[in-house]
Amino acid sequence: MQEIERKFLISPDKIPVLSHETIHNSLHIEQFYIQIDPEIRFRKVVIGYTECRHYYKTEKTKTNDPIVRGEKEEKITEDEYYDNYPRHIGNVIIKRRYMIQLKDKYWCSVDVYNDELCIAEVEFKNIEEAKAWIPPEWFGEEVTGVKEYKNVNIATKRGELK
Repeated sequence: MQEIERKFLISPDKIPVLSHETIHNSLHIEQFYIQIDPEIRFRKVVIGYTECRHYYKTEKTKTNDPIVRGEKEEKITEDEYYDNYPRHIGNVIIKRRYMIQLKDKYWCSVDVYNDELCIAEVEFKNIEEAKAWIPPEWFGEEVTGVKEYKNVNIATKRGELK
């Protein structure tokens, strides 16, 4: 499977009012990596502020286009997640994700890592659609393909984010 997405820095004060009308889901995400190339990530996702938890293992591979990456994701058990936890490299990423429906047909996930880092991602069905899409004015600088803003590098090079 392929992941086709574009990423943008967001200034927290530029995000539209976070209300029940704009936010369709809020997730608390904890993730770590056990390998960098290809990326192997384990993720725990807590829905809203509930006790509902899901666990995933994801492998991501590079392509020649920074908008596209290979992605293989599978649901795993809580035990599998915690059995791999001691193997993590770098820091564990903790972030809050807000799912926002944009004015066009697209959805945006806004990841808030801490008070200093906020990244929006928009996924697309194909490369042509991704390249033609015009981001809303509240989006900041595009960082698609910028290594510093890839989660694996945030975990291994930026220090712990909470």
